[in-house]
Amino acid sequence: EYVSALPNKFVLAFTAKGFGTDESQTVDIRVGTQTHTIVLHSEPSEIRIPIELQGSAVNSIEFTPQSPISPQAKGLGDDTRVLGIGFVSLRIETM
Repeated sequence: EYVSALPNKFVLAFTAKGFGTDESQTVDIRVGTQTHTIVLHSEPSEIRIPIELQGSAVNSIEFTPQSPISPQAKGLGDDTRVLGIGFVSLRIETM
């Protein structure tokens, strides 16, 4: 959650990789009333999503992996945290 409202028009730009049962992860991204669905793979990739809030005051961006899984469940050690996204960077670029 951001302290101030997000700009009315911006590009949500981020680099991330998925962590899922088959090394990819479908992710729902919610900004205000908009929802965008993307697929992240095991290698980091840059995603750019143009957003227009049409005057709505929004101060949060929500990322929801559709199939989070723990490293333990994948046989990758004892880590029981449920994961789905590995972020490298996240930027808000005004338009």
